[in-house]
Amino acid sequence: MIALVQRVEAASVSINSKIYSKITEGILVFLGIVNSDTEDDSEYIIKKLLNLRLFPSTSSNFDLSVQSGKKSILVISNFTLSSITRIGNRPDFSNALDPKSAEIIYQKFVAKLKNEHSITETGIFGEEMNIESNNWGPLTLIIDSNDRKIPRSNF
Repeated sequence: MIALVQRVEAASVSINSKIYSKITEGILVFLGIVNSDTEDDSEYIIKKLLNLRLFPSTSSNFDLSVQSGKKSILVISNFTLSSITRIGNRPDFSNALDPKSAEIIYQKFVAKLKNEHSITETGIFGEEMNIESNNWGPLTLIIDSNDRKIPRSNF
């Protein structure tokens, strides 16, 4: 599971030229679900989204998390994050989970995230959407659930 996370002052998603969801200060999350994803991947990503310290306090630039700072989350499904671009010039999406299975995982992901953090909005899975964001920073991170399987380096 891959999450592209952007710290935003505001973000919105429109469908058919109508605003469907919007948030104020928080994070915009593009979520890609890949063939090998399980509930453990969802748990890992959710924990990171809620606890990464991306927001300033009065004493530090990166002191508050989404949860501790009571910030908003906007989650957008985005299968293109699973693309393979090593060979050729056309993205290969064979790593993406099939849409029916991905939607089930996405809906469970969103339900669990909303249960743990009520200030959560979404787009609609599989829909053509227009996303607007006012990035703050910019601060953009990629969280890949496979990274949890890589041993930490000895420093």
